[in-house]
Parts: sequence; structure tokens; C-alpha cells
Amino acid sequence: MIGKELKDLGVLVEENGFMLVKKAVSEGEEIPKHNHPGNNIFFTVVKGKIEITLNDEEKHMMEPGKVLNFNGENYIQGLAKEDTEIFIYLIGR
Repeated sequence: MIGKELKDLGVLVEENGFMLVKKAVSEGEEIPKHNHPGNNIFFTVVKGKIEITLNDEEKHMMEPGKVLNFNGENYIQGLAKEDTEIFIYLIGR
């Protein structure tokens, strides 16, 4: 088989300084404040809407079609405004 379909939740790929995570959050659910030192983060929503806060000050309303990129030294937290599915790409620096 040439291609591999990745459809589960959690860590889908982890190799050579790269990690791909798929997460689902329900409306009203929070993603607790955390960071990912040593990584460059690409955060994208494929379904729903979530408000992301970086370093307790910068807010981003994320929905399908947008990608949020930031240095993993910064802290991220979120609040799902709808049932939401997210892909997070962590690339080691």
C-alpha cells in the first residue's frame, strides 16, 4: 500500500522532529494552557470553531480555512465555540 489513511484521534505521526496530532473538542470544552518548547506550531481547524489565546493576551478565532503558526515557547489555550476537530503540526527547530 502506498498511502496510509490517518483518521484516529491523538498522535498520528511522530518521527524525525515532526509530530501530527488530531484532537476533537466539544462545544464549551477548554484546551488547558500549555506550551511546546523547541517546536514550531501549525494549528488548523478542519471542523467547527475555537477561540485560541496565546500568552494570555493574543486571541484568534480559528475556523476551517485558517492556519495559526507560532513558536512553541509561547503558551496556548483554547475554548471550543462549537464541536471542533483540529490538526496540530509540531515541527522541531
